[in-house]
Amino acid sequence: MPASKAGVRLFCVPFAGGNAYSYRDLKDHLADHVEVMALELPGRGRRFGEPPLTCLEGMADDLFALIRQQADEPYALYGHSMGGRLACLLTRRALAAGLPAPLHLFVSGCAAPSAAENRRRYQLPRGEFIAMLATMDCPPHVLQNEELLEVFEPVLRADFQANDTYEHKREEPFDVPLTVMIGTEEETSREDALRWQEETMQDIDLTEFPGGHFFIFDHLSDLGGIVSRTLVRPPPVV
Repeated sequence: MPASKAGVRLFCVPFAGGNAYSYRDLKDHLADHVEVMALELPGRGRRFGEPPLTCLEGMADDLFALIRQQADEPYALYGHSMGGRLACLLTRRALAAGLPAPLHLFVSGCAAPSAAENRRRYQLPRGEFIAMLATMDCPPHVLQNEELLEVFEPVLRADFQANDTYEHKREEPFDVPLTVMIGTEEETSREDALRWQEETMQDIDLTEFPGGHFFIFDHLSDLGGIVSRTLVRPPPVV
């Protein structure tokens, strides 16, 4: 679907271990004027042959190079978990480069950047690392398949290194509306989610869903409804 007909491009940023296909089912729950543009980080999917990155700032630079030529039409950003922080960094890069601001920033399953904790989960021994992934709703078919683990573990460790070593730099709030979504049974607390208010001049909208860290996959219809109602179809250019 061409963006000119879709109306709004929704750039979707992958979560730790995710790829461009992670949001493939979301498009079925969006209004026809919203086009999913799934982004791909190195080390997975179409970019499997590239070494994974271990720094959020480097990841944001990489993804910004992908979208900067596509931000000429109305667009929004959405990221889950690690992808939420990356979507925020992409917003700041777009504004710093003088590009049009995104119509909206959507984040889910993600504490505010200022609530980042300096952790070292990526250094856990293999057994503890896999046990930690299980508590975050990582699919059992991945954790119990040695061949899949051989492929995904290095990418997951790189992503956790990027997320766990991220150092937030306080900046002036941007003038972009922001929607935050969290699961009621996940690690991200309501208090840390509310701290997203520090990033924007506009009042944030916080929605809580039943479920753990990957609650989004149990609530795709609701998620699509929120995005579709928020991203109204732009008026035609005359």
